[in-house]
Amino acid sequence: MKKILMMSLAALLLINTCKTTGQNIQEISPQNVIKANIQSQRIPVGTKIKLRMENPINSQNSGLGDSFICTIMEDIIVNDELILPAGSIIRGKVENIKKNAMFCIGAEMTISLEHIVTPVGRQVPLKARLTGINGLTNEGVINAGGGYFNQLEKNMDQSSQVFHTITHAGLQYGKSVANGYPVIITAPAAAVGGIFVGGGNFVTKSVMALFKKGPNVKINPGDTFELITTEILDIPTN
Repeated sequence: MKKILMMSLAALLLINTCKTTGQNIQEISPQNVIKANIQSQRIPVGTKIKLRMENPINSQNSGLGDSFICTIMEDIIVNDELILPAGSIIRGKVENIKKNAMFCIGAEMTISLEHIVTPVGRQVPLKARLTGINGLTNEGVINAGGGYFNQLEKNMDQSSQVFHTITHAGLQYGKSVANGYPVIITAPAAAVGGIFVGGGNFVTKSVMALFKKGPNVKINPGDTFELITTEILDIPTN
């Protein structure tokens, strides 16, 4: 009899446990799950966005990974709908730097724009290429220019200008002496002087260029450029 009583109590406990478990399962059933209601607007590939730099970066003082902020300058409107208002923020960072060097070799710098901060505070990853920056190559590298042979070409142009200036001044002086008659005497002297000064100018500057470092890459606050989206951007609106 005692054994039958114990079995009955165990059966009652099992039934109560099943009822409780069933209630818990019902409470977390899919019907009671709160569904997210996230809406977004789409910016298509190839959209141009005009930006203004807010922080200074340059190849001389900036380091790898340094971050910067750009501001969108114009409203982004797609199908007559405002997707991103002017003043929205885009964040980026410095990806690579190659310092300037002697022989007038200019610096190089690569930057990337990583994400957009939407008006509702969400960060959207960004895939885009830059345009409108001086020295920007097809590979996305900003090159400061320079180079020894480019400097030699500039030196040649400057030296040639010195030669012409001195020669012209000598001719004008000869004409002013006696109605042009002494020109035949003055012109050769002016030409020799122009060659000597111009040649000396070329040699001096060319030697200096051997030890001169090239220019740095600089992007200052207020500088403007553009990005062109290379992937679709879905901008959350809530």
